[in-house]
Amino acid sequence: MSHEHSLQIALQAIHLASITTKTLLLQNTDKGSTAKDDDSPVTIADFASQAILISILRHHFPSDQFVGEESASVLRSDHILAQRVWDLITASLQQQLLQPPLSSSSSSNDEATATTTTLGLPTSLPEMLEAIDLGEKPPPHQSPTQRTWFLDPIDGTASYIQNSQYAVSIALVTNGEQQVGVVGFPNLPYIPSTSSSPSSPIVEETTIDPTGFGTLLSAIKGQGTYKRQMTHSGLSPPTKIQIQIQTPTPTTGNNNPYRFTDSMSSPYIEPRKHIAVRQRLGVADAPVLDLWAMQVKYAALALGACSAMIRIPRDREFRPCTWDHAGGMLVYEEAGGKITDLYGRRFDYASGRRLSKNLGLVAALPQVHEDLLRVVREVFEEE
Repeated sequence: MSHEHSLQIALQAIHLASITTKTLLLQNTDKGSTAKDDDSPVTIADFASQAILISILRHHFPSDQFVGEESASVLRSDHILAQRVWDLITASLQQQLLQPPLSSSSSSNDEATATTTTLGLPTSLPEMLEAIDLGEKPPPHQSPTQRTWFLDPIDGTASYIQNSQYAVSIALVTNGEQQVGVVGFPNLPYIPSTSSSPSSPIVEETTIDPTGFGTLLSAIKGQGTYKRQMTHSGLSPPTKIQIQIQTPTPTTGNNNPYRFTDSMSSPYIEPRKHIAVRQRLGVADAPVLDLWAMQVKYAALALGACSAMIRIPRDREFRPCTWDHAGGMLVYEEAGGKITDLYGRRFDYASGRRLSKNLGLVAALPQVHEDLLRVVREVFEEE
């Protein structure tokens, strides 16, 4: 089955959601940050992004299911916050981010209504709340072939608040496997392939695109990964990217095949064991690219800013949220990378909100993945 139409709609959704989140950043105003039950932050941009993503996807694919990070419960109990989310969405509509002006005689209200109709965006605050909640409700028992969209309206909300790197992601899943992945990185500078060596792109937490709208990565299973520049009005033509495969060499100097990305402040990983893995590989002193958001780490891998990532959980019972990985994982694999859990298994998204059938993560170039997996397993199983 071709997923080209699904990709095109996903590109529209990610572009509008990305522009909306970045516009709030550029306004340098209060982002309406509150704490969720797990003490992680959420902003009005998170809610607006989820409403936009689900509304556009549901408009075009009404039979599809959705799994998203946010719930509208806090908005239902805080009318002022809910109104701020709605105002952010309507402001995006009025700017006509995806549509050219209808005509010189059209009023701004006419244009906003046309944009809403074309994209399927909510036309009222109650519709907005309903759309947000579609991602929070667990899907009913369904066929394995049921189309399900996994979405993270903002991956890296804590870094978003600091105007660092963050992502907006969606992935289409059937039979537990990702079929389409689209991820927007509104703060990631877009570097044309012709002007920079593909082996040394700039992906750093605080090296941002200060006034532009960043980079978008997308993939269809079996068809490769593409990057586009996001602008206020649209997307640039796609450019295919492929990780530069290096011949394995002794792990020293510039040919070190293990250039890791990590988030050493994460409460979910075991930093001591991550360090032990690098020591056994002989790269203990090599710099580690420290990035907070998981989707941004996948971008760094796909673009060649680093070449390996591991996730050894602090708690063996911990299973990550599906939306933290869906989309970016496919983008990396289609660019030439290999990802398994600590037991060499592919990731199964059939369980819904958690990757309950997998433990940990090992990502690397195919020719070194087996060796890295062996070392990670050894360290993981030691007390």
